[in-house]
Amino acid sequence: MGKYSGVVWICLPEQEKACTFAHPSDLFWDSEKLGAVLESPINGITLARALQEFNEYFQSFFTSCNEPLEVACFFYSVTRIFKNH
Repeated sequence: MGKYSGVVWICLPEQEKACTFAHPSDLFWDSEKLGAVLESPINGITLARALQEFNEYFQSFFTSCNEPLEVACFFYSVTRIFKNH
């Protein structure tokens, strides 16, 4: 996940997929975009919900953080899970 020129994006390198991303708290938008890119609404909502939970967990430790998370290890793990199913 990253930010460039004010646009937030998510990249899933293992699947060669990428798309814009609102924010981990915007479950509706993110699940729709991810579902379209992953060609599976179930995978889209699952990944969006996982990102939302991870963001809430992370922010419980760093309350001043209001930018999307940039944790490459987490995304690598998630893409490996989806690739194997």
